[in-house]
Amino acid sequence: MFKIEKDWYCFNQLPPMDPGDATIDDVDYFTEDLFQIRIPNAFTIDVGWTKHCDLQGYFICLIIKNQDWENPLFSEKFRKLSDVENWINTAIQFAHQCLELK
Repeated sequence: MFKIEKDWYCFNQLPPMDPGDATIDDVDYFTEDLFQIRIPNAFTIDVGWTKHCDLQGYFICLIIKNQDWENPLFSEKFRKLSDVENWINTAIQFAHQCLELK
């Protein structure tokens, strides 16, 4: 699904459904910490859910450089899981291109 290099750390707990398809029994899937790729000495690609365990929230997707969480390089908000997955693939491509330029 995602092209993760072997020296990258990956944590993946993306929910198995869109929030619009979820029921009250599924709220535990929608937490602050859903997905993260840490690329040593470069970037962190991070996906979380705002309004922890509230289906009215949204996905927040960040690219962080050098652990500077106060100033993300990119920040996007989505409601659909497919949009998040597409964004992750784009973020991974961005990271690959940046690392090739080093």
